[in-house]
Amino acid sequence: EVDDAILRLERTLTLAGLLVTAVLAALYFWIQRLGITPIARLAQTADAITAGDHTLRAPDVDPNTEAGKLGIAFNVMLDERDEAESRLRQFVADASHELRTPLTSMRGYLDLYRQGAFRQEDEMDDVVRRLSSETARMTDLVKDLLSLANLDEGRPLRYESIDLGRILRDAVQDAQAVQPTRAIAADTPDRGPTPCADESLIVQLV
Repeated sequence: EVDDAILRLERTLTLAGLLVTAVLAALYFWIQRLGITPIARLAQTADAITAGDHTLRAPDVDPNTEAGKLGIAFNVMLDERDEAESRLRQFVADASHELRTPLTSMRGYLDLYRQGAFRQEDEMDDVVRRLSSETARMTDLVKDLLSLANLDEGRPLRYESIDLGRILRDAVQDAQAVQPTRAIAADTPDRGPTPCADESLIVQLV
């Protein structure tokens, strides 16, 4: 009877050991597949992105697991970063174009002056006014560049009564200063129309 009891105990312990081993193996497989392996892949992806491949994204993202939720958040972060970089590049390109326009006009006026133009007092006064206006535009653009940290907020509009005809005539005069051999004209009244708008933005539009 003692031997039978010991045999039954050995069998019970053996079955219990096998059952515990199977449970531990399944638990290890579950943790490895759903936890450790996705995180290891995420780490490899992060290393590759750090090395310069910004097109990669976290693979096998399962929203039902914690590792999958981490991968989804990682991908969203990368997409937002790419979008922010794209907006920044577009902003710098636009700002560079806007800075090039007044600089080209100013250089055109100075080249014409060196060639002997604008010797009359009224002509010189008008040229100085245009140079002052272009300088003010460049100052606003530089301020916008210095506000890159608040890029999404944008600059508030400054509504005021503006002389649209004068803006058009000034644009023609700037173009003639850049290319004096071309025939450029603006058919506008002596004054007006005078809409209420942001003058710097209207000048950029023209």
